[in-house]
Amino acid sequence: MGHGRLNRCLPLGVIAELGLPLRSIASLHGGDLLVGDSRGWLHRVSRETVVATHRAHAAAITSIAVARHGTWVTGSEDGTVRCWRDRQLLSSSTARDFVTSVAIDARGTIVCAGYDGTIWWAR
Repeated sequence: MGHGRLNRCLPLGVIAELGLPLRSIASLHGGDLLVGDSRGWLHRVSRETVVATHRAHAAAITSIAVARHGTWVTGSEDGTVRCWRDRQLLSSSTARDFVTSVAIDARGTIVCAGYDGTIWWAR
C-alpha cells in the first residue's frame, strides 16, 4: 500500500446523516460498511445512503469484526462484546474494562483486547 491519498470516502451527506464522531468501521462481504459511533449506535451504510441504524451498545463502539458466515462482532467502551446477524443480537459477554478491539480468528473464535491490557476469548 502506498502513501498516496485515499481515492474514495463516504459522501459528506452520509457522514452528516450519521452524526460525528464515528469510532469504528468494517466492510461486509456484500460491499456495505458497518460504522460504529461514539454513542453506541451501529450503522449499515451503502455507497450513498444509510441503510439501517440501531442502538448496539450503551457507549462508543470501539471495534467491529466481520465473520465469513455473515455475522459480526462489536466491542464497546460499555465493556461488552456482542455478536450480531443483521440487527438481531445473538450473544453478549461482559469484560472487566473497556473493549478496545475485537477480531475473529481462523476457527471463528472471537478474540478481544481490553483497555486494561488483557486479551481474552469471548464465548
